[in-house]
Amino acid sequence: MRVPSECHEGAVKVPWDARLVASMDRLHGHPFVWGRTDCLQVAFHALDALLGAAHHVPQWQNAWTTAREAVRRAKSQDPRLIPYLEQAGASPVHVGFQQRGDLLLAPVGQSVLPRVHVCLGGRAVSAAPHLGVFFSDSAPLLALPGLVIYRPERG
Repeated sequence: MRVPSECHEGAVKVPWDARLVASMDRLHGHPFVWGRTDCLQVAFHALDALLGAAHHVPQWQNAWTTAREAVRRAKSQDPRLIPYLEQAGASPVHVGFQQRGDLLLAPVGQSVLPRVHVCLGGRAVSAAPHLGVFFSDSAPLLALPGLVIYRPERG
């Protein structure tokens, strides 16, 4: 399901936004599976499309199979997205200035794991146990309390 960063159509390199949309379209409709198609893994697929496979952190892929394992891993090894994004050169963005390719991190109750949405302009993609990988309107997300938006570099 990964999208190579060096996709070419003939001699023309495919732009990052086309890679991003293609990657998210391929994931759309997949069932939710912890460690494979949870919202954090959807974000990593987006980062693969934006930055290329060199950023990928294999210890997070297939690293959990249940919500309990994901939370335990988050507490013990800090696989939280914000420190990783900052290390990869992503910068925070104010609500209202989001663009295609930005990651929207929304707190979920008392959980250490946020729900991550990938902004595709007027829509967003994420994953949830009861919905699988899904598209939604991005406008309501912007009103969520505690929402943090990060803009990864684009390549």
